[in-house]
This record gives sequence, C-alpha cells and structure tokens, in this order.
Amino acid sequence: MSRRAYVLAPLLGGAACLLAGVNAVYLVGQSQQAVLLRLGQPAAVVNGGLSPTAAGLHLRWPFVDQVALLDRRVLELETPPTEGVGAWPTALQANLRYRIRDPLRFYRALGDGQLGAQRLSQRLQDSLDRALSGGSAQGAPDARIGLDKAVLSDLRGRAAGMGVEVLDAQVVDAAPPSSTVEAVSRRMQDAEARQASQIKADGEQRRRDLLAQADRDAADARGEGERQALETRGDGDAQRTAILGAAYGADPAFARFFRRLEAYDQAFNPDNTTLVLSPDNAFLDLFGHGPGSEGKPPG
Repeated sequence: MSRRAYVLAPLLGGAACLLAGVNAVYLVGQSQQAVLLRLGQPAAVVNGGLSPTAAGLHLRWPFVDQVALLDRRVLELETPPTEGVGAWPTALQANLRYRIRDPLRFYRALGDGQLGAQRLSQRLQDSLDRALSGGSAQGAPDARIGLDKAVLSDLRGRAAGMGVEVLDAQVVDAAPPSSTVEAVSRRMQDAEARQASQIKADGEQRRRDLLAQADRDAADARGEGERQALETRGDGDAQRTAILGAAYGADPAFARFFRRLEAYDQAFNPDNTTLVLSPDNAFLDLFGHGPGSEGKPPG
C-alpha cells in the first residue's frame, strides 16, 4: 500500500463516521410529529397524538431510516375557485380547517405533509362538487348553511380513514381570478375611453355649431345694420334733396351760389391736385361779388 493510501484511508474513514453520526440523529419540534420510515416503509411514529411527549433529538439507523415530518397544529387549506353549478351561478370555493390526528395513517393514505395537503385539497374539491350537484336552492335562506353541512359531512366520512380530524369546512364566494379582474378592468377602461372620446367629439361638434351660429348671427346683424344705414342715408339724401330743391326754387341766386360752393369744395379738396389760377379767373369771381352777383368780375 502506498504512502498516499495510508494518509487517505483514515481521512475517508473519519468522514464516513462523521456522516453516519450526523445521519443517525434527527430533531422533532414541539409542533411536529414524525413518521419513521425503514427502507421506505412506515415503521414508527414519534411525538404523535394530541399530547406531545417525545419532542427533541432522536436516533435512527444511518442510511436505512428516513423521517417524514408532519405538522401537529391546526392547518388550513382552500380549493381553487369553482364555477357554480345549477342554482349556484357564482364562483365558489371551500375552506377547510383540519388536524393530523393519526400521522401513520395519514402518511400511508396521503403521503408527506406537502403532498398530503394537495391530495386532501382534491378530496375537499370532490366533496364540494358532490354537494353542488345535490341541487340546493340558492334562494333559500339556509341554502349556504346546508351546503356547508353537506361538504363537512362528506369530507368527514372520507377523512376518517386518512388519519385526519376535520374541524370545520365552509363554502364561500370565491374572489374572481386575476385574469378575470384584469379583463373586466380593461373592458371598463376601454368603455370609459370610448365615452370620453364621444363626449369630446360631441363637445367639438357643439363648439363648431356655436361658432357657425355666431358667425351667422354676426352676418345677419351686419346685414341688418347696413340695410338700416342705407335706409337712413337714403332718407337723409331724400330730405336733403327736398330741402335743396325748395331752396333752389325759392332763390335761384342762392342755388347758383350753393352750386359754386360745391364746386369750390371739390376743387380745393386737399386730396386733389393743386390748382394754380390767376386772380381774375372766372372760377374765382364769387370771392369778389357774393351770392347776389351775376358771376361777372367788376368792370
């Protein structure tokens, strides 16, 4: 045997002994009960029953015995939401409170703690389905109580051989799945968005209608104002013409004088071209004679 083998053999032996020593001890807590499995078969129960007396460290055969730890406390589980059947159109689910009374029987019937809870949940679901198929009338005041009793009675009858003590079972309205809530929320948001868009479109159309009506009212007002202005101007022109006609008929000299003044007003308008005339021009003879002259310059 080589020197290296002489060194490794004690080390491997020590490691094997240490591993065996660790594997030979297991701990059972105050809230736990254990099923000791020898070569995969249930062989003994540690700290079982309602009064714990064997919590703590225990020995087992290394690599031969295994330990399945189960809870001693009151446990709860619930079924997934189930669509109502017949008179129960709403989604329902069953809630269960139970205790593992016989760990050995529980392990043989359902398995370890996690697997046992899953299988027990399936038993609870089966009991709920059977109770719903019984056709309880939802409208009756005691219908839900009757449904609870039906589930509890059916499950207790089935759990008796599984080492499970059923404490309570209730059927409640299940909250809708998150996918359903999200779908309803999206539909509500879409409906609100469509309503907001419709309100906005209606408001925009109303705004355009009001602006168009205001433009029409303004055009009508301007047209009416212009019509009244034309009528007033026409009445004034008619009165002016009548007054001037009467004045011209009463005094021809005044008529000639007034017409000459109008000619001066148009000729001497600052917007017109400047006139350069000699003082004795016949156009200016009125400035030297006045309204009674005959329009001739003095001789």
